[in-house]
Amino acid sequence: MGVVDPGNLLVMSQPLTNACVHIIDPKYAWYSYNDPDSILVTGSYSKIENVLTDAEPPRLDPIIFGPEPAHNWCYFFEKAELAVQNEDWDVVMDLAEEVGAQKLHPNERLEWMPFLQAYAVSGNEEDFSDTMAKMTSVTASSSVASYDVPKVNAYNRRQACNVLKSMQDEGQKFTSQMQDLIDVTVCR
Repeated sequence: MGVVDPGNLLVMSQPLTNACVHIIDPKYAWYSYNDPDSILVTGSYSKIENVLTDAEPPRLDPIIFGPEPAHNWCYFFEKAELAVQNEDWDVVMDLAEEVGAQKLHPNERLEWMPFLQAYAVSGNEEDFSDTMAKMTSVTASSSVASYDVPKVNAYNRRQACNVLKSMQDEGQKFTSQMQDLIDVTVCR
């Protein structure tokens, strides 16, 4: 048994079994509609600086651990989240291109968030609009009851609005055209 240090939490979420692991960054916090209350309550205490962005990953022996898994959606999403933590928007844009080339898609629509953020910073209105549509086009599935679909889409829009406002509060500048697009389509 260990000692829990509430001043040194790193809050991670995997809201669906087929979703990626998401590290909560209080600076640009967003939460899935499917996140449990415990994540919503503790997320603002997450210490994102506990993720070592410049550490060399260990080399795992494939004889023991098996071969490296395929680079699927979660690989690119988690790399994009790491790049957002470093505010390396060019890396996020490169990852977005690779995701597009491979036609990858998430099971949790809000996993488009790092790419939406990068498009906002870069002023790429077309890809921003396309990505926002992907985030707010939840359809009935096994993870969302059909009567909840409008709630989920509104929830996702609100999460995107909150993140984009947080980015501006932290000093990110958007073009006037991007700001107008955000005001009309996201934070309306």
